[in-house]
Amino acid sequence: MTAFLANENISGATVRILRDQNHDIVWISETSPSIKDELVLMQAAAERRIVITLDSDYGDLIFKRKLSAPLGVIYLRIRSTDETDPARLILKYLAIDEGIFDHKFSVLTENGIRYKHL
Repeated sequence: MTAFLANENISGATVRILRDQNHDIVWISETSPSIKDELVLMQAAAERRIVITLDSDYGDLIFKRKLSAPLGVIYLRIRSTDETDPARLILKYLAIDEGIFDHKFSVLTENGIRYKHL
């Protein structure tokens, strides 16, 4: 199963669904609320986790500021207000390929996925 680090802007519903599907997921809201994004990246890199976030600044931190990249980043750009939709999207792509998010900065929308290699 994939190991994730959910930023604190990810809903508890999404975290629960991923855990229910046996994914190893650490949630910043539970472990380190209010830490800086740089520290989230450092933790994810050290623990070989994929960051799940709604923050657009992770791309700048990795590609412009050249901070250490984690195993992957899932940046959710969705308009839905349903707190379970992020988990549903992530699980949809994991069902296609368990390693789909590895070594990529992935942008997930309701219409598809695009990515840039890390």
